[in-house]
Amino acid sequence: MHFPLRFPCCFARVMQNRSSLVSKFGESKQVKVSSNRLLLLGLALTGLDPSFIVWWLTAGAQLIIIALEFASFARVVLMYVCHVWIDYAWLTATAHFARVGLNFVGQRWYRLLTATFGAVLIYFGLNFLLGSL
Repeated sequence: MHFPLRFPCCFARVMQNRSSLVSKFGESKQVKVSSNRLLLLGLALTGLDPSFIVWWLTAGAQLIIIALEFASFARVVLMYVCHVWIDYAWLTATAHFARVGLNFVGQRWYRLLTATFGAVLIYFGLNFLLGSL
């Protein structure tokens, strides 16, 4: 049986939807975790994500080839630095607007919106899975 690459993402959306309905915003959980452990976990989850691997074997490889053709290894380094910078900018903006949105609409509506959008993403994920079988 062939499973599409998006199966882990669909599972993640189900878990996100569940946590939006179950978690309580008022509860503060203090858990101490080593920053080295978090870094290794982040590297492992990113590096083993099927879409990450496929992207670097297709579009990413093509970008590196183009960068090497136009200049040299320095161009590849510049491309990587720009790529990482825009990732940080995007994730920072996303986190900021999520926090602003939570403050703007309130916890109850934020949870409802998160659950609604999660349900829509689950629908599209299941539609993608069933369409590929």
